[in-house]
Amino acid sequence: KAVVSTQSTGIEKVDVSMKGNKMWKRKYQYSLPVVHYNGEWLSMNGLSEEKLVRRLREEGWGKTATLKPRPTVTLFTTPLCGLCLEVEAAMELLQRKYHFTIEKVDVSMKGNKMWKRKYQYSLPVVHYNGEWLSMNGLSEEKLVRRLREEGWGKTATLKPRPTVTLFTTPLCGLCLEVEAAMELLQKKYHFTIEKVDVSMKGNKMWKRQYHYSLPVVHYNGEWLSRNGLKEEKLVRKLEEEGWEKTATRRPDL
Repeated sequence: KAVVSTQSTGIEKVDVSMKGNKMWKRKYQYSLPVVHYNGEWLSMNGLSEEKLVRRLREEGWGKTATLKPRPTVTLFTTPLCGLCLEVEAAMELLQRKYHFTIEKVDVSMKGNKMWKRKYQYSLPVVHYNGEWLSMNGLSEEKLVRRLREEGWGKTATLKPRPTVTLFTTPLCGLCLEVEAAMELLQKKYHFTIEKVDVSMKGNKMWKRQYHYSLPVVHYNGEWLSRNGLKEEKLVRKLEEEGWEKTATRRPDL
């Protein structure tokens, strides 16, 4: 393979002498080794260890730190509960400003009898990370206060959903597989798929750049992967930016 990925360490090696990597050979043959960080140039003619360590520390990837999972807000509901739908809509609006996961528990389903006995007369009920937060509706003020106290506010204003661009040609079988994988991911994450057929008139620049490394994937205009889809990298980007769709808990068997 032209690209060797070490999943446990996040190290990806690209042999520029291999077929399919001609673009990189032309660009970097006189300045090897060259190092990229998440697809962006970091150093050439060696490793700038200081720059790499600084980037890793800035993003909190030191092994001494423990990455905190985003909070889960659980909504206890039933299909015929109109107020529950209003609460869910309000929570989805809050997700635009704060990082958290919505989990729904249908107390009418088999396996959720305990929750039905406990909450059937006070729905909708809301939990925050497994702890009771409110009943008979959403206490938005309390939820926002918890999210702010723990630093889950999104620093950016409302952003449009990300665009994942697939550079392809009609006869590229692997491109079809990548497109199908991306469509499956759309069931779990909010993003738009954009296809660029490099064989079409007007796309000559992309054809020259990517002809030997299709399919190529961009994330919001930045290179993400070539010769296939790095699904782990795409999912990481989407989750870091909070683009997960609302999760629904399956009833216990």
